[in-house]
Amino acid sequence: MAIYIDDARIKRSLGHSVKRWSHLVAIPLDENELTEFADRIGLSREWIQRSSFLHFDVSKPMRKKAIAAGAIAITARQLVEKVRAERSRH
Repeated sequence: MAIYIDDARIKRSLGHSVKRWSHLVAIPLDENELTEFADRIGLSREWIQRSSFLHFDVSKPMRKKAIAAGAIAITARQLVEKVRAERSRH
């Protein structure tokens, strides 16, 4: 099990401010491992995203915290490849 964080920097509005978000993912796709890691770095379990794949959207400061806690920094393209490869195994 590995926890990955991409460099997507997707632009999203949050209230009156605009932030850039990355994706925090566990590969293999495992909700328990992902939420346990999220707990360790201070993310609320309520923020988990289940849209296209299981992940947390993470702000730049939280991205740094995730990396310091052991998340592996990869590119957004690498993350897409890992998620696709994981899905093809099932």
